[in-house]
Amino acid sequence: MDYPKVCLRRGEEAGVLKGQKLIYDNELDWADDICTDGCVVDVLDSRQRFVARGFFNARSKLTVRVLTRRAEARRGRRGRRWAFPTRAGWSSASRTGCRG
Repeated sequence: MDYPKVCLRRGEEAGVLKGQKLIYDNELDWADDICTDGCVVDVLDSRQRFVARGFFNARSKLTVRVLTRRAEARRGRRGRRWAFPTRAGWSSASRTGCRG
């Protein structure tokens, strides 16, 4: 899935790569026209390489709140949790309830 993109100014990617979770509006060079408030965006460095993924808000000084620095989309815990009983050979009937 392709997300809208925002690009950091030259030299601003160092903070994100070190673990910075907030990207301010003065650190961004440009943003795609399709970026809307609340959408998930890919953050690129000045060389157009992926740096992070986060929530976008054009109305705030904190323009991007970083969710992850991994390029691949992650599933939630529930997706991984339900994979184990199937791999272990348990039938789907035994996992219909939480404490069944």
